[in-house]
Amino acid sequence: MPEATDPLLAGLCGRLGLPPQDWVSDAGGLRGITLRLDDVDISLVDRPQEPVGPTLCLLVEFGAPAPERELEIWRTLADANFLMLGPDAPAFGRNPATGEVLLQYACPRDAATAAGLHRSLLEMARIARHWRHAFNLRAEDGSVGPEPLWTHYA
Repeated sequence: MPEATDPLLAGLCGRLGLPPQDWVSDAGGLRGITLRLDDVDISLVDRPQEPVGPTLCLLVEFGAPAPERELEIWRTLADANFLMLGPDAPAFGRNPATGEVLLQYACPRDAATAAGLHRSLLEMARIARHWRHAFNLRAEDGSVGPEPLWTHYA
């Protein structure tokens, strides 16, 4: 695998114990990468052309709500969104393609550090695992429990 050309991403991969990675670009010019931490998929999207300045977006897959608890779960997440109001605050949302719960967070790219991203990713994975257990959210493979996996894929 080639060395990562972005020092921020290279530093993050080093802290996670992963080999150097590089951004994957889509047809629209967005760059991103998805990392799997303890069975939690976390996507980082690099948006250098945002009107407010270069932005790094983090998207955490929490899993799909059990149908019998869906209304309760979405109400709880809407309440959580209200409590997290503020500049650069995370927010819960719904992936329209899968119906899964997402935690979304955007931060100024110029302020991001490998150490800060590392702490944030570990905390987001911990929160996702907690929510899966508390609300029976299912990961793509059907699991709700964390297995210590430190894998990556792009």
